Amino acid sequence: MRSYHVGAEGLAAHKGSCEAARGAEPTAESLASGVAWNLLSKLVALVLGAVLLSLLPRWLASAGFGHYSLVVSAVSFFALVADFGTGPSNARHVALYSVRSPRDLASVVLSGAVLNVAVSALVSLACFAFAPMLVRFLRGPDAMVATLRVGALLILATSLKEFIAATFQGLRRMDLLSLTNTVGNVARVGLSLALVIAGQGVIGAVWGWTIGYGLACVVGGYLLFRELRGLPARLDRAFLAETLHYALPLGLIGLAFFAYTQADVLLVGKFLGTEQAGFYSIPVQLATWLSFPAAALGMTIAPTIATRFESGLPVGDMFLKSTRYVLLLFLPVAATIMVLARPIVLAVYGEGFLPVVAVLRIYMPFLVLFSLSSVFSQVLNFAGKATFRVWVLCSAAVVKVGVGVLFIATLGIQGAAWITLSTYAVVVGAYWVTLSRLCRVPARSFVTLLLRILLAAGAMALLQGLLSGYAQGPIALLAVAAIGAGLFLGLAFAFKVITTAELAGLLGRFRMSSR
Repeated sequence: MRSYHVGAEGLAAHKGSCEAARGAEPTAESLASGVAWNLLSKLVALVLGAVLLSLLPRWLASAGFGHYSLVVSAVSFFALVADFGTGPSNARHVALYSVRSPRDLASVVLSGAVLNVAVSALVSLACFAFAPMLVRFLRGPDAMVATLRVGALLILATSLKEFIAATFQGLRRMDLLSLTNTVGNVARVGLSLALVIAGQGVIGAVWGWTIGYGLACVVGGYLLFRELRGLPARLDRAFLAETLHYALPLGLIGLAFFAYTQADVLLVGKFLGTEQAGFYSIPVQLATWLSFPAAALGMTIAPTIATRFESGLPVGDMFLKSTRYVLLLFLPVAATIMVLARPIVLAVYGEGFLPVVAVLRIYMPFLVLFSLSSVFSQVLNFAGKATFRVWVLCSAAVVKVGVGVLFIATLGIQGAAWITLSTYAVVVGAYWVTLSRLCRVPARSFVTLLLRILLAAGAMALLQGLLSGYAQGPIALLAVAAIGAGLFLGLAFAFKVITTAELAGLLGRFRMSSR
């Protein structure tokens, strides 16, 4: 595939011209290429994540998987603290400097990398030192101390990998971002499963993550060096200050975001026990992994929208079209899983995991909101609206965690899921109102679009509900899901949510970008 290329070679070829090096405006082909590369890596992560989520609960049993889930959630929290917004802040500055002053790109990246590594190393050391205290607080098993200390290395690897990936996003080198993430995901899943099979248990699964992400850092770092080779690189206080200034609100956003993806698992583990944490973590991880295609779209269009804003160009059509694609994909997926939740859990995990069913159904509307947010949040970040996101997301997160601390012990895992869904609905609503004004998208256009897709998804869900009694076993499940998907697609064309000409054009652009 071709990708929108930025780097020393491009600068030399165009004799240092900023406009020529970046291009005043990316073409539809280059955007399709970026989405294709990003989607490829996300689909690989989705498939591998599904394999891991299907096998680990069976192989580690409910208590072992709960132990594993608590460690992963704790590592996710510390990794956010370690990054504290330096990755996405650096991505935004890379995107903007590629227009303003391309020769400074290597210096911008170097300054951000030094900041990221320094903070990550300190956080990793703190996690290693205070692991026993954290395990006592979470009421985890004694064996969790050693596992969490392995997780301390994972914190450093995760933070650096995300920084490298974010830099490629800012450069619009989605092919290199895809390659870095794919190497990490393939290695972490393969090594985790291999070490568990070899009898290493939970600590083996965490070692697999650590080694896999470490390998991704090596590969991604080498690719980034090649991309920026030939450009002058210096550690600049001004670039450090710029990155840190915008990283602070993004870091707060990351911590609030953690409250919606992992904090519940820790709270459930503390108040309801390790086994319940394992049950609860399955829908949480599923919603996160299923939203990957939306993240691919958001990561691709956000830098483009930022540069269009910088140039005073309109972005409304691009933003509304992206929203439509997210709804077209995730509303039917969520509706299918809601209707077929019980046979899905029985087929994948067995009767011992039936408590997952109710939580899984509640988390499907959250999946739709989370997927929309994967686009909305990226656009807001690159448009310089991180401070707005801080107020919205942090306020909602404080309410969510506060209510969770007070009531999870009595409401159980279903109550935890309802708290997450209700508070995140407010967050996404606030994002939409702001972006619709910023991008000048008429509310009527969005409401009409949403109602049409909801009607098609509702008809699909009704048909699947009528056929759910036949969904016994993986093949029957897939058949019922496919029948419903066929109905949804037919209604989407009938309601003109998407047209054959548009679909053919999208496929044609993807084919052109792969040449």
